[in-house]
Amino acid sequence: MTDGALVEIGKIVAPHGLKGEVKVILFLEDAARIEDYPLTLQNGTALTLESLRGHDEPYIAQFKGVHDRNASEALKGQLLYTPRSALPPPPDDAYYLHDLTGMTLVQNGTAVGIVNGFQDYGAGIILECTLNGREELIPFKDGFIGAIDAPARTVELLWNLSWE
Repeated sequence: MTDGALVEIGKIVAPHGLKGEVKVILFLEDAARIEDYPLTLQNGTALTLESLRGHDEPYIAQFKGVHDRNASEALKGQLLYTPRSALPPPPDDAYYLHDLTGMTLVQNGTAVGIVNGFQDYGAGIILECTLNGREELIPFKDGFIGAIDAPARTVELLWNLSWE
């Protein structure tokens, strides 16, 4: 992934109250870190976080210039992005989930596909992959995915390709 790439770090899910606050789900290990990152919407609109509160998701956020219900309604469903370069480098034995996109799936040392992206619908992360020309959804769990070699950009596939 290039440093100029935008990384999805949250989603505005609903307005909250009448003063422009919104409910947000954050894809960060530490929600308070959102204050460290420049935020943009997919269309390039910059947002400045004024406040974030709550102890669990969804958090309640207030953005600069969003001070009434109508303005917060307009943000509903928008994804929050930050530049990849704004994130700290992961430790040597770790990786960012979004860095899996574009990695090669290998099984028994043979390339069998590619990771196209991922989704998290609440029950766990699902990798969107192309395997032998077919689109597949693979649970990001033990028994399906093995070792991840970030420097080599490979993901070990444990899932048997004959399972249908």
